Amino acid sequence: MQLKNLYFLFLFFSLSLSTATAQTIFLENTNELIIGPEDVNWLLEDQVDYYVEQYELYHDTLDLFIKEYQVEISQIETKRKIRKKDHRRVAEINEYIKELEEEKIVLKQYISLWKDLEFKTDYSKLNELASSSKCYVLLCGEEKYGESEYEIVTVEKGDKVYWEEITPRNKLEFYVEKVIIREAEEKWMKKKIRGCESSDPDDCLVWCLIEVPEQFRNVTRQIGSLCEIEGFENDPSQSRCFRAKEIISKMPIESKIRAIDSKTKKELIITDYIEVECEE
Repeated sequence: MQLKNLYFLFLFFSLSLSTATAQTIFLENTNELIIGPEDVNWLLEDQVDYYVEQYELYHDTLDLFIKEYQVEISQIETKRKIRKKDHRRVAEINEYIKELEEEKIVLKQYISLWKDLEFKTDYSKLNELASSSKCYVLLCGEEKYGESEYEIVTVEKGDKVYWEEITPRNKLEFYVEKVIIREAEEKWMKKKIRGCESSDPDDCLVWCLIEVPEQFRNVTRQIGSLCEIEGFENDPSQSRCFRAKEIISKMPIESKIRAIDSKTKKELIITDYIEVECEE
């Protein structure tokens, strides 16, 4: 793939490229939204292999892009005569390589997030809750969830696993896009023959087919929400965007009970629960 034919988007995120504390980020050179464990509605063992394999593939792809750029730099540096435009191109390529290296760092951080994931849910407690006619407040770390603030759902046994990737609907992003205003073309132009000693200047000119590169201009755009990313759907009732995922499981799947937040539809990690009087 020749990267010089791609559009390069420079996205300005509240998330720094040097950290993965917020868990959703769009990487322009892979054209993918990168998801962390906090941005799925529930956690499954199969997700670890799925996301690690995906992000390692993206990481290897960026490595290939960098190698292509390094080859182009080598080709420029071996020219007999290096012109100003060649120096500009090398500087441009080095900026691209820097961006790609930053994205590789991000991908490694997300790979670590998934590899280091611990499954802390005590499903025996959830089975007790699901089979009881009593009412409870769920304790999830320092947070409490009343009877109307959570739902108990069952993830059915089967050959496939299902989940949703979730991101806030109202998250705004801005980026600068390089837009082509003139396509690359070839032109016939007269060029002076090197070493020509004729007294007639016209004798020293020869017609050459010259490649004129495409021309760009920068356009600032805004993504109204991440729902605009391909595959995501808008759920206005929950102020969220979601994308359904489905893969064949690599391990036997047993039906599991899950507790989810009634608003965000994300799984709750329950540390304990307290019996209370049922709401009327």
